[in-house]
Formats: sequence, C-alpha cells, structure tokens
Amino acid sequence: MIDATLSRSHAWLEATKIQRRMVEETRRFGRLSLRLAYFRGQSALELYPDGWTDDPGIITAHMDTIRCASGHTQIARALGAVLLSDPPPNAIVAIGDCCEEKLAPIREAGRALGGSRIPVFAFLDGHDRAGEEAYRALAADSGGVFARFGDKLNLGSLIVAVGAYTAGGAAALLMLCRAPDAQREAALECARQLKLPPPQA
Repeated sequence: MIDATLSRSHAWLEATKIQRRMVEETRRFGRLSLRLAYFRGQSALELYPDGWTDDPGIITAHMDTIRCASGHTQIARALGAVLLSDPPPNAIVAIGDCCEEKLAPIREAGRALGGSRIPVFAFLDGHDRAGEEAYRALAADSGGVFARFGDKLNLGSLIVAVGAYTAGGAAALLMLCRAPDAQREAALECARQLKLPPPQA
C-alpha cells in the first residue's frame, strides 16, 4: 500500500527499484503473491491487478507507469479496500510520508487487521509528526512493525525483511538476522517488534 501523492515524487523512482528487489530477494523463501494498492490525486484509489499475482513482472511493469499526483492521503480507505481482497492478505506493507486524515478510522482499521491476524509493516518516509502518529498506531494496533527508514534502516532492507517473514514466516526472518550490515539491522528490528525469540548464534 503506497502513498503516491505529490510529496513522494522525489522518492518514486527508488520505490520502483525497491519493489523489484523485494520480489527478487523473497523468491528464496517461497512463492510470494502480491497486489498493489496506491492512492494519489483528489479521489483516485487504485488496486492492481484485479486479484493476487505471483508474477513479479506484472507488478513491476505497472509500478513503472505510476506517476505521483497532488491530493490528500487515503490510508483508511486503502486499508478498507485491501481487506476486501479475496483471499485476504497475510500481511500489509504501508509506505508513506504523512497523514492528512483523522486518526480514529485508521486505528479502527488497524484493530480490525489485528483481529484478523494481518500485521501491517508501516514505514514512514521522513519526519512528519501526524504521519508518524498514524503509522505507529497502525503497526501497534495490527501487531505489525513501524520504522522510519533512513541510513540505518533503509527501505530496501526493511522490505526484504517483510517479504521474508510473509513468505517464509518467523524462521525466514530470523535467518536474515544473521545477514550482514543493514539487512541484519532491519531484520532484527522487525523481529523485536514482532516479539520473536532472538536468533540462535
């Protein structure tokens, strides 16, 4: 679930590269089916494709066509649409840089996801105060993970950690905790917030 409003345009090219990396890296943990939800413009909320796909080329080719547009965030609306997917997702990755909505509907969606055991991995791009409050609450209410990505926890490493957990469960994520450099830091942070046992030496 990606914020494609105008404020994210500076990072959009990097986001498409990260999506490719996520798909490529997580193949070693098993098959991963994806669906893309993104919001932009004044009212547009788009899901692609119509259902789940395990063909990464379909997702990445569509990502290449998306351009950011001015408009308000639609976090709660996007979560509601994702919940209607059949079958529902095992996990949600939410990437954005701000929140321009009331917090109550987002928290309600987070609690519903937590009740359905669908964790949200909520990643904030930047330091927007309202965005951090919303994304932290969404992760906490759903039993997921919050992180502000930067030099230590870069988005690429975080996405790979989430993909490993989604495709291969706790064992795959803990295996990444023994990886070098930024990947290890991201995996350890996700494992800590998910309350997983520390990896064995």
